[in-house]
Amino acid sequence: KKDPPADKAGLRIGDMIIRVNGRETHKMELQEVMAMFFEEEGKVIRLKIEREGEPMSFSFELESMLK
Repeated sequence: KKDPPADKAGLRIGDMIIRVNGRETHKMELQEVMAMFFEEEGKVIRLKIEREGEPMSFSFELESMLK
């Protein structure tokens, strides 16, 4: 089974997403955040997350779900 890009980037279950591509997620609706993960293949997603109280940054390229 192929690993999703977020897994390959090092994200884990329980990570709290604080920002997506510079936009604060607490100011966004869930649908807006989710839509960013389904944009064009190859787009770079930059995340700022909080894991167990520690801020961390990650980035990955979107991949086609059809592969």
